[in-house]
Order: sequence, then C-alpha cells, then structure tokens
Amino acid sequence: MLAMVVEKISGKSFAQFLQENIFRPLGMKNTVAYEKNISTVKSRAMGYRQEGGRFVFSDQSVTSAVLGDGGIYSSVDDLFKWDQALYTEKLVKKETLAAAFSPGVLLDGKTLEYGFGWRLDQYNGHRRVMHTGSTSGFRNVIQHYPDDNFTVIILTNRAEPEVTPLADKLAERFL
Repeated sequence: MLAMVVEKISGKSFAQFLQENIFRPLGMKNTVAYEKNISTVKSRAMGYRQEGGRFVFSDQSVTSAVLGDGGIYSSVDDLFKWDQALYTEKLVKKETLAAAFSPGVLLDGKTLEYGFGWRLDQYNGHRRVMHTGSTSGFRNVIQHYPDDNFTVIILTNRAEPEVTPLADKLAERFL
C-alpha cells in the first residue's frame, strides 16, 4: 500500500522514486528496487537453505520481490550509508524520524513496541530500533541504536539460522 501511495503522490514508479530520493543522493550505487525485466542487480547473492546436511538453492518466493514490503537489493556498505543518513536530516526531518522511532498507540490507548516499520525495545539498557527480513533463502537484520550512534547490519543468503541472536551478541560486545 505504501508503494502505491508514493506512486500516486509522486507521479513516479516506486523504484524511480527511491532511486531519485534515497539511493542516488546517498551514493547507494549497489542498491536497487527490483523490477522484473527492468532492473539489474550487480553481484547478486543467491539464496540457499540446508537440506539433508547440504546446501540447496532456495532463492525466492512468489512475494519476495513485491515492492513496498520487499524487493530491495542492497549491500552492507550501502545500508551503512542509509543508516548514517538517519543521524542527519538528509532523508527526513528529525521530527519525522522521532515519530518513526516512537511506539504506535491503539485507539484504546495501548502502546505498541512498533513504530513506522521498526520494532522498538531496549537491549541491555540501550534504546534499540530494529527490523528483520527473510524470504526463502535469506535472513537479515538491522539493529540501530540511535543514542549510541551504533548499528549492527547482518545480511545472509541462507534460510537458517536466525540472525537476530548473532546481532544481539555483536551489540553486547561493542556497547
């Protein structure tokens, strides 16, 4: 839905909007919003899962490349550029980011540990905003610690194991 709203308001495809307003201004040269038969993904990793003690090709599901909730191919270097932009106003105003990093509130007044696509919590006394992603042969996580200017990014091309525990251990070691 969000991709459709962006397209309606901007008059551009979602991929074009992201390229012009995020990827290009931040120098994210290895990031693309994938569109079948239109986009090229340089140096793309293929996905795998383990089966019977060996790795089996398991690259995509039918919804993997749906733009708006997925379909973004990137690198750790480019995600670092995006992450660092979150400490500035290059992408959004500080007030907008503060709203994104704030808990949602239901009509009954109950607050959620979720805000604008980010799970919100504390980890070992540090405020954390995080997002995970997975599909057939991939597991990924970004843990952003805004008060510490610290982020853990893990991108894998394997369906298992879960990567959040590894990100937690890395954060524990460095924070």
